[in-house]
Amino acid sequence: MSTFIQFCVGLGLVVIVGVPVSVQAAVLSEAERATLQAQIVQLQAEVIRLEALLRNRFVSSVREPYQARLFTQPIEASYFVLREQLLPTGTKRVRAQDAALFAHLVSVMGEAEVRARVGEWRVFFDPMSEVDAYVEQISDTGQYVVNINRAGFVLSDPADVRALKELFVHEYAHMIFLSRPEVVAEYRDQFWSMKDLEMGSKTTAEREQYFRQNKSDFVSEYALQSVDEDMAETFLFAVVSPVELETGERREKFDFLLKLSAVAQAISQTRARLNLE
Repeated sequence: MSTFIQFCVGLGLVVIVGVPVSVQAAVLSEAERATLQAQIVQLQAEVIRLEALLRNRFVSSVREPYQARLFTQPIEASYFVLREQLLPTGTKRVRAQDAALFAHLVSVMGEAEVRARVGEWRVFFDPMSEVDAYVEQISDTGQYVVNINRAGFVLSDPADVRALKELFVHEYAHMIFLSRPEVVAEYRDQFWSMKDLEMGSKTTAEREQYFRQNKSDFVSEYALQSVDEDMAETFLFAVVSPVELETGERREKFDFLLKLSAVAQAISQTRARLNLE
């Protein structure tokens, strides 16, 4: 006895059903055996493809998108992320531009980190917004919604691609540190004065002036927005330009990050993925 593979179509999927039938013993030639083996390999690949398709449809049908609480930008496209793949939250297909942006996130974080940390991917288009990207934690799952403003990036422009990857390094840092509030608190207590803390409520011009007066302490004016932004910006410079962290309090902040083994590893691995080692 052997198994006769019968294919039928149902609900838009190919369903494989095994039906026992009687067969006559036969002697196969080498050519016939090779053809049969090739067909078996193709069949196995098709089974794997169908299993993935069924799994993805199941996830899309039973999961509800996270309801954002911190930001209200109108979203063009929203996706679940499963095994580094984008699954539309509605009935639409994955847009090529969204997949291309997401591929750059994966190139920065690596597949394992995307799998562990990114639960949803959202794209918005707002040329007037100062917000290029942001992340929001999905309750206590340890995963995040990553939101990207595609208005600021032309992926055929190498300079834009470089800026996009640096933005993703910054957002990756947020994902690391938002899950470590005790580390953020220690960093704040060690490096931020009351005067520094007041800068978050100041105008951009006031922060720029304060930054010029304290360049040995902060890597950018944007770092003065908050402790979280300072940590993310310091992480970014540790990845793309560690030479700028060699003096002053910048160096002390860099050393603080390097003392955290998981953070030091993330910096090293991100540099390697970006070919900066």
